[in-house]
Amino acid sequence: MSSTVEQVKSKLDIVEVVSGYLKLEKAGQNWKARCPFHNEKTASFFVSPARQSYHCFGCNRGGDLISFVEEIEGLDFISSLKMLAERAGVQFESLHTQTQNKSESTEKELLTRVLESARDYYSSELKANHAVQDYLRLRGLTPETITSFQLGFAPDGWQNLCQFLQNKRFSEGVLIKTGLVLRSEKNNSVYDRFRSRIMFPICDANGKVAGFSGRIFGEETEKTGGKYVNSPETPLYSKSRILYGYDKAKVAIRRENQCIVVEGQMDLLLSHQAGFANTVAVSGTALTIEQLSLIKRLTDNLVMAFDGDEAGVSAASRSINLALSAGFNVRLVAILDGKDPAELILESKANWSEAVKNAKLVIDFLLDNLTRKKLEKLALIHEIEKTVYPYLAVLKNTHDTDHYVGKVALLTQLPENSIREKLRQIQIITEVVENKIIQPEKLSRREKILASLFGLYWLGKEDKKIELEERLKLVLGEKFVETEEKLLARKGELTLTAELSYENMSVEKLAQEVEELFTNLNLEVYQAEVEALRFRLSREAENEQNILENLQSVYKKISDLKNKK
Repeated sequence: MSSTVEQVKSKLDIVEVVSGYLKLEKAGQNWKARCPFHNEKTASFFVSPARQSYHCFGCNRGGDLISFVEEIEGLDFISSLKMLAERAGVQFESLHTQTQNKSESTEKELLTRVLESARDYYSSELKANHAVQDYLRLRGLTPETITSFQLGFAPDGWQNLCQFLQNKRFSEGVLIKTGLVLRSEKNNSVYDRFRSRIMFPICDANGKVAGFSGRIFGEETEKTGGKYVNSPETPLYSKSRILYGYDKAKVAIRRENQCIVVEGQMDLLLSHQAGFANTVAVSGTALTIEQLSLIKRLTDNLVMAFDGDEAGVSAASRSINLALSAGFNVRLVAILDGKDPAELILESKANWSEAVKNAKLVIDFLLDNLTRKKLEKLALIHEIEKTVYPYLAVLKNTHDTDHYVGKVALLTQLPENSIREKLRQIQIITEVVENKIIQPEKLSRREKILASLFGLYWLGKEDKKIELEERLKLVLGEKFVETEEKLLARKGELTLTAELSYENMSVEKLAQEVEELFTNLNLEVYQAEVEALRFRLSREAENEQNILENLQSVYKKISDLKNKK
C-alpha cells in the first residue's frame, strides 16, 4: 500500500487537487481559501505546496491530498486512494492484494461488471421503448436527468436479462450472486428478478452500480410483486449502508452544508432536477446508523421531507431520533394535501424551494402544530410529553435543550425542573447505538501537545531539532520512537501548522511557547502516572508503603511544575 501512496503523491500536486474543489488565493509561499469543512467568513484554510499538506486554523482539520479527498468527497481511505490513483495513472492492483483478500476483491469486481452490463442493457431497452419514455416525461423527468442517473427498463419476459448476460459468458452462479436473477424451485432454471419495470441503478459512494430498484410499469397486481422491487442483500448491496443519489449529492451536501432526505427515487430525481443536488433518498425505509454516518462526514444539518404533518413525522420517528442522538440539526419540510415532493415540484419548483427554505427544526415544527390545535392545558401537556419529549431527550446541544425546556415551560406553565426530570427518565436511544454514529475524532490534551511539539521538531533546523529530540526522549523515554511513528502520517500537516503558527514569533516568544508545551506535557505524563499508582494501590495492599512513597514523589513533581507556571 505504501508504494501506491508514494506513487500517487509523487504524481499529483495537492494545490492542483484542492483547487479542483476550492478557489485558492496566493498567500506568500502558500495558498489559502475559506474552509470547506466549516462555515467561515475569513479564510483560515491553508495549503502548502512545499509540504504537500493542508491545515485549517478554524476547525483544526488537516492532512495530505488523500485525507483531503476523504473529507471533501465523504469517502474512506481506500476509495480516496483509488480515485486519486486513477487520476494519477497509478496501478491499483498492489493495493488490493495488500489490503483485502484477493479472491474476495476479484469476485466483487466481477459482480460489478455484471451489474454494469445489466445497467447498459436496461438503458438500451428504455431507449427502444417510447411508452416508458412518454411516462417518464409525464412524471416530469428530462432526458438529461434520465441519462445522468442512468435510468433503464426491464422488459416483460422471464429470461431477457439472463440470456443477455449469459451471452457475455457470465455464469449462472455469478448472476444469482448479483441478485439480478433467481433460481426456480420447480425446474432449477434461472429467471429475471426484474420484469416490466422502470429500473433505477443504485450506486455506492464511488458511483459504482451496487444494485437496482425497479418500479412496476403498467398495472400492479398480486403477481407483479409490489410497486417497487429492490435488489436483495449481496456482497455489493446493503440497503442499510447505501443512500440513493449519495454519489451525485455528496459534493453539493458539503458545499451547501445541508442534506435533504426524501423517501423515493422520483422525489430525488425531481429534487435534483429542480436544482437541489444535495438531496438523497432512503427508498421507503427509515434512516440507519450507517447512512447517517455517511452524511455525518459531510454535514450536521438534515432537512427531512415527509407526506403530511404529524403522520409523516410519526412514521419517521426512528430516523429523527437517530439523527438527533447523532448530533444532527434536523429540520422538517411539511408537505400537505397528501402530496409527495415529486408532486409538489411538478406543480411548482418555487413551492418546493420555499418549502425547503422554510423547513422548521423538528421540535419547533411539533410545538407549532400542537399550538395551532388550541388544546386545553392538560391535553396539551399530554401531547407534548408524547410527541415532543422523546426528541427533546436526545438533543446533544445543551443550549438547544435549555431553549426548548424554556419554551415548553412557557406553553404548559410547568416548572422547568419537572420538565428536566421527565426528560431524564426517557431513554429512547441506547448508549450503544449512539456510540456507533461516526463522530469527528477528538484528540486528548496530551495528543494535542505532542502534535505541536513534533511539528516544531520536524520544522526545526538541525541544532534545534537535536535539542527538541533530546527533550522529547527525556519525557517520553522508550515511547519516543512509537510516538514519532504514530505521528509520521501527519508530518506534513503538523509541520505546516507549526510553520504557520510560529513563523512571525520572536525567538524569545517561541522559546517561551516551547517551555509551556513541555511543562504541560510533563504534567500530563505525571497525571497518568498518578492514575496508574492509584490503581496499583487499590490492588496491591502488600506494596502499599512503596506505592504511597512513589505517589508522594510524583505529586511533588506536579506541584513544582505548577509553581513554575
